Amino acid sequence: MRPQRNRAARWFATVAAALIAACGPHAGTGRPGQLPPEAISGAPYDYGPGLAEGAGPHRGEAAIDPAALPQDPAALPGPVVLWERLPAEGFFGPGPEPVALWSAGNLLVVIDRPDYDTPARLVGLDLDTGAERWSLPFAGDDPYGERMPPIERDGTLYVAQGPVVSAIDLAAGERRWRTELPGPVEGGGYVVADRLVVRTLRRPLQDPSDPDSLPDWSAPADTRVVALDRRTGDVAWSDSIAEDTFLRVTANHVVVVTWHSPPEYDDETAGYDETAAGYDETAAGYDGTAAGYDDEAAGPGAETGGRREKTCGPDGRAKAEDVPADEASGLGEYWTELTFRRLADGGRAGEARMPGYVQGAFGWRELLVVAEATADETRTKFVARRIPSWEAVWEHELPTTDVTASVAGDELIVTSAAALRRIALGTGALLAETDLTGLLRPRPEWPAETEWWPAQCLAGIAVAGDSVAYATNETCASKHLVLLDGRTLRPWRVSEGFSGPVQGLLADARRIVVALAGGFVVVDATTAGPSRLEATTFEQRIAEAADRIERGRVPLGFPLDNEAKEFVLSGEAIRPAVRAALGSPRPAERLFAATVLRYLPDPEAVPAMVEAFVPPPPLPYGGAFPGETPDPAQLHAAFLDRLLEALAVCGDPRALDLLAGIFDDAETWSASGRSLALQGLAAIGTPEALAKLDAYRAERSRRAEPWLPRAVEGTAGRRFDDAGFLGGDPDAPAPADGPTRRTSDDGKVVAFVAYAAGGTSDLWLRAEASGDLLPMFTGETSTYGLTIDGVEPTRDGAVVTVRRVDEGPDCAICGMMGAMAGEEPPPEVEQRLTFTWAALRKDTDGDGWTDLLEARLHTDPARADSDGDGLPDPLDPAPRGRGSDAPPPCAASPDTGCPAGQDGQRPDDGCRPCPETVTAAGCSRLGVLHAAFFGNFAFTPGDAPLFVEGPPEVNLQYEGYPGPVIWLSEAEAAELQRRVGLDGATYFSFDMRREEGLDGEWRSVGSPLETVDFSEDGARATVHVTEYRGRLNAVGRRIELRCIAGRWYPLSVEMTWVS
Repeated sequence: MRPQRNRAARWFATVAAALIAACGPHAGTGRPGQLPPEAISGAPYDYGPGLAEGAGPHRGEAAIDPAALPQDPAALPGPVVLWERLPAEGFFGPGPEPVALWSAGNLLVVIDRPDYDTPARLVGLDLDTGAERWSLPFAGDDPYGERMPPIERDGTLYVAQGPVVSAIDLAAGERRWRTELPGPVEGGGYVVADRLVVRTLRRPLQDPSDPDSLPDWSAPADTRVVALDRRTGDVAWSDSIAEDTFLRVTANHVVVVTWHSPPEYDDETAGYDETAAGYDETAAGYDGTAAGYDDEAAGPGAETGGRREKTCGPDGRAKAEDVPADEASGLGEYWTELTFRRLADGGRAGEARMPGYVQGAFGWRELLVVAEATADETRTKFVARRIPSWEAVWEHELPTTDVTASVAGDELIVTSAAALRRIALGTGALLAETDLTGLLRPRPEWPAETEWWPAQCLAGIAVAGDSVAYATNETCASKHLVLLDGRTLRPWRVSEGFSGPVQGLLADARRIVVALAGGFVVVDATTAGPSRLEATTFEQRIAEAADRIERGRVPLGFPLDNEAKEFVLSGEAIRPAVRAALGSPRPAERLFAATVLRYLPDPEAVPAMVEAFVPPPPLPYGGAFPGETPDPAQLHAAFLDRLLEALAVCGDPRALDLLAGIFDDAETWSASGRSLALQGLAAIGTPEALAKLDAYRAERSRRAEPWLPRAVEGTAGRRFDDAGFLGGDPDAPAPADGPTRRTSDDGKVVAFVAYAAGGTSDLWLRAEASGDLLPMFTGETSTYGLTIDGVEPTRDGAVVTVRRVDEGPDCAICGMMGAMAGEEPPPEVEQRLTFTWAALRKDTDGDGWTDLLEARLHTDPARADSDGDGLPDPLDPAPRGRGSDAPPPCAASPDTGCPAGQDGQRPDDGCRPCPETVTAAGCSRLGVLHAAFFGNFAFTPGDAPLFVEGPPEVNLQYEGYPGPVIWLSEAEAAELQRRVGLDGATYFSFDMRREEGLDGEWRSVGSPLETVDFSEDGARATVHVTEYRGRLNAVGRRIELRCIAGRWYPLSVEMTWVS
């Protein structure tokens, strides 16, 4: 088994290498012969054409002031679309993917796959018309590897399909040569002079006799660097390298970059497999035979006593080939090794070692430009070094670590935060800089405390003649296609962007190819058209949106919301068209109108909304999945969902009867529908509406019947079924015996695993002749899995034989995912567990909960009322709570009129609350947490325990959740998570500040009230919460609340993230 840190390093290497080039995943391929012949010409991921000579100021046009741009993207000039290729239907999935632009030949090359069942083709399209010029078969890639982006050079396209590399004559559409390599090509390739350099990686299969078998991720991979003659396809040289490597190429050298883990994290290797790589760890250098090292070509630094003597270069640093591994590695820290091979024949030319991980690198002429994090990890430094001497030529430091970059000719185009920079690759000088803050704005619904990195908006950067083009994605408040002056980097044209996720850009001086999900659009780069406000009516725009909805181009979820939010930017003028669309016979138009009203409340539309609200009720999950074309029933169901949201936001008393009916109708309406009705009643806020909410809260504050765990056989690992019962249907037929259920030979005892007391691998027993109405909780659980092998009745109980897994990988990847990530199954331990009925039934306090169950729930087995509130634990919604009205310790001095009791609580003697415990509107500050919990769980199905994690002040008398609510300290919650497994307990927390301790662990600090956003008048509040399902699943929500007559009511519950 390869250690976990190796996998983490490989993952980090892939991500970081991609991150540094994320600006232009498909940056334009340039005009032939533009660069000097000795210059580096990399793959499209990290190389693009240089700016045209004489660039900027662009045609004498004045730069655009971003602050003067209209907020509505439809008011911007529209892009002139020359032609496009978009799927007829669907949002995600296969489609034409633009991969190369050959400007000299007026050709766009795409990989076209109409659907998953049709083999892909490599197609050459005329850039002006889109007409097909030629087509070639394009076999599938290695499904477990990273595809090499095709590279265009001098009218030839170099492509890799698994282990096969080909050269395509773009003019004729014919293969010039085809070479099969020892393994699939993985990662980017590089064309320099007469060489094509690639990295191959072949991993053994788990079943060598089955070609469809999964790779054996625990076995060392055969990883090689291969240099081909790009004219003939012949292999010029090839050599083994470490698996944890990536390549960069300069004018005369191949640089092999290897990341190493500290020895304490990896006892077997230093981050790579020495045998596969041909390294000899017994000496400080390399084994010449295995690695192909040429001592005569290595430069100075003779071997002395098993290590190399240190000499210093001109910059005072140890020379590359002279740094011993123990010193370069920082004595136990992560470190990076760089090996220099001659491009011509692969011979060793030197080496270097650096502390830490190289964040990214670019080859340019004889330089390697390396991105490094500074020692305090707050800034990024680009350092250019000459290869192979490792002499530092220049440095350029940026004030942030959030950096992306790409090479364009003789320049480095860098984005960091909201700044875009041009840096000269020859000198490191800053050529131009611009602030894009005004063009890169977050969406208004993002919470203010969310860390905002403006460059997240950038979906692609490419050089378009004498300009730099970029497109924004849906992370931004509006989508733009922007052209920046090539010399000053100031924007000179801003046009409206495109619907759907932008995947990247290809460009030349006249055309920009915008890659979208499942297709692309070719735009005229020399001009812009009229705005949509000028060219279309609001009615036409609604109809166009409906077209995209019906074709599946706008899925019924966040993309639909984003489409509506952009339409709302057109302001009040859209309202008549939206009201008219509510009565349209076209379901998609009605749906879009209802979604717009969710974000632009319109009192005049309320009567029409109420009239349009007719059955059937919404579907359980709201509509079609992304990429599916919705049917009429799904469209109508989504329409009713959005209409209900719009009515809830509007808060109009004319919708009171409708909302009250939905609120009361548990048989017809889903939990989400009833929750929206609750929010609508709170928004209306009349005494009649509030009385209904108060009555429901009072009803949920006490149980009519004692809560007992309802464990159901055959439901191991399950939570909610379609009926909303947590654990399954108790009336369903008993399942057959299997790994999680066993019946004794005489049929008198059944052992099974179920989720009913907080863990997916809890063991339960049911005795047919015992007279017990419910199965009995044994207290036994397993962190990662429990398999039942046998059950043997005894005179007073049973013996159960189990195989359990209580230890597993920290990365928490199991099953198929774990196998693919190289995880070996954690070891199973066999046990014989002996139980007596008397011990299982023991109930010291006689409250109906066994002592074993009370141990799981952290209640007091010796007290029937653990929290002393007058409610026995089984009837108490929060058996460890301290009362819904109990304020926190009073910090005010006694002379404020609010004396503190001996227990630190305000005595209930009629004195006014402490000033700091209430808002200006008269609502308890702490009560906002209580109300937020109710808003989150008011209609939650199921009844398994819910654990609330946090400081003592969140230990409240919660209501609304159907099962027991158990407060746990952070330490208690951590222990519970550890014991009940990856997908175990459901627990809940209010978001709090987190700080990193001296031990490197992050912990919650302070009070959750510190993160609550109270309005200045104290009448509104926003609470952020997180609901967990074990350690693998979590969802974040933002809850808006309103203070009415001294009490908080939830106005909206919105999901903000999910994992």
